[in-house]
Amino acid sequence: MASSYLYHVMRHTDDQHNGGEFTELRGTHWTLAEANAAARKDLLNSWSRDFFETYEVTTDSDGMVDVEATCPEGEIMHVYIKRKQAPPRPQPPAPKAAPKSKPSSSKTGKGAASHADANVQPHALAPRHVWIIVQTDYEHHTDEEGRSHVASHLAFDCLEHANRDARLLLLEAAGQELDDDDSDPDFEEECDELNRGSADAP
Repeated sequence: MASSYLYHVMRHTDDQHNGGEFTELRGTHWTLAEANAAARKDLLNSWSRDFFETYEVTTDSDGMVDVEATCPEGEIMHVYIKRKQAPPRPQPPAPKAAPKSKPSSSKTGKGAASHADANVQPHALAPRHVWIIVQTDYEHHTDEEGRSHVASHLAFDCLEHANRDARLLLLEAAGQELDDDDSDPDFEEECDELNRGSADAP
């Protein structure tokens, strides 16, 4: 378990042969156990224990490991631990309350989809239904599933118009033209029924 302290593993090198010395930070740990383990392995990660002329591991009164080692050419290496007060940890952000949404109703058909924003209301002039044309192409004998794509560049608010454009796409691919007799007048009444009531929307 992390404590309220940080433990820095330090290495001090005194090069008596070349007349220089320096100190470097080797690692930072949240627990003393982790810092002690890192201090014990710090020098041995780079050299074997037999490389050193002397190698001594001690523990101070606070339980922190201290390593003193002497190299063949006279350098003295000292690995020790410094304890510092840890900075306060930031508090996690408070959870945001989920927006309230009205329960869906299969009878009224007014239930919103799970991904829709419950606070967004449709415009009074928006159509209740729209249609798009999806075309699936097949390569005979080689393609069992076909490739589907949106064939229309517009969304239609009337089923008659969508059906007419769908026929035109297929006839155009076959090199034919749509006759006026091919239109279906029954769709006009259906479009009126489907879109009736849009102006009554809130």
